[in-house]
Amino acid sequence: VETITPKSGRYGTVVTVTGKHLLGGGNRLLATQLAGTETDIKSSTNEKLVLVAGHGKNASYTGPIVGEADTGAHVDFSAEFTYVPTGEFTSVEPATGQEDTVVKLQGRYFHGTGEGNGKVASVRFGKTEALIVAQTDTDITVRIAHSPTAGSVAITVTAESGAQMMQKDLFEYKERGVVS
Repeated sequence: VETITPKSGRYGTVVTVTGKHLLGGGNRLLATQLAGTETDIKSSTNEKLVLVAGHGKNASYTGPIVGEADTGAHVDFSAEFTYVPTGEFTSVEPATGQEDTVVKLQGRYFHGTGEGNGKVASVRFGKTEALIVAQTDTDITVRIAHSPTAGSVAITVTAESGAQMMQKDLFEYKERGVVS
């Protein structure tokens, strides 16, 4: 193995492994694990694997990256991956609003890697994507878009790595005001 990017993450993180002889003498990998947790295999060649991290424990833990080739060979990549805990929201201010409301989200692991790098790709309030104004791994400021319906919605943060976090009933859309 030459590189693993990123070396840590959580459910949904897209992990790229590069090197030589990654298929263990076979034509493809049938299964892979990151730190003992099953992954989805997006693609696999002798030089590059693209894996999607599966649902791990909600804790920080590290373990080997391994696979099983279509020949039945066990492939130990002599590398490790670290799962980071699921991200969490600690505050949403304000917790109600309508189109163009600026909302500040606070929490941890928004970037999904635990490495302090990365970036948030999108923030959704229900099914409506918000405009990201500013972000760090612990703070995101967004301007929300119009929602066709009022009521409580979940907030979903998706990192560039593919890692997602979601919590229901964190925000309530108010009906648009009408001026007559």
